[in-house]
Amino acid sequence: MSALSQSQIRTWLEELQVEYTLCDQCDGLHIKLLTEQAGVYDCKVELMDGDLYWVAAFEVAPVDLFQLQASLASMSMNYPELKFFIEMDNSELPRLLAMHTLFTQTGISQEQFEHWLNRLTRQTSLLSQELSGEEQSAEEQEMLSVSVTMLH
Repeated sequence: MSALSQSQIRTWLEELQVEYTLCDQCDGLHIKLLTEQAGVYDCKVELMDGDLYWVAAFEVAPVDLFQLQASLASMSMNYPELKFFIEMDNSELPRLLAMHTLFTQTGISQEQFEHWLNRLTRQTSLLSQELSGEEQSAEEQEMLSVSVTMLH
């Protein structure tokens, strides 16, 4: 296995038929399926210093910050693969960041990448549903199921 590159990630995403967008603000590949879900501000896969990062950001109303802070421990238990942080900036709404790091400096296979992407897509989707307090429609569940299945 060779070291992972940005072009390899793009190739794998394209082979998996996972739509992504690029932006001029970062080197991340923004996952369209998740960024289109209610409450998800951004979701990206980014290669930094040889490791692969998954970052999903959810906007939070300032009035909900105390409740969110109180919920971080239970969220960590419900979603053990994700690490949670609250990001606050004076110019924007606060955000909940859900992150995961995959150490890839020694290499990673396409199958490992698929498994990693599949699990985190599902976890992030479930978290989005929980945070919005709404059940996903049958159409959304089917679309996610089909998209996640395509990763296998």
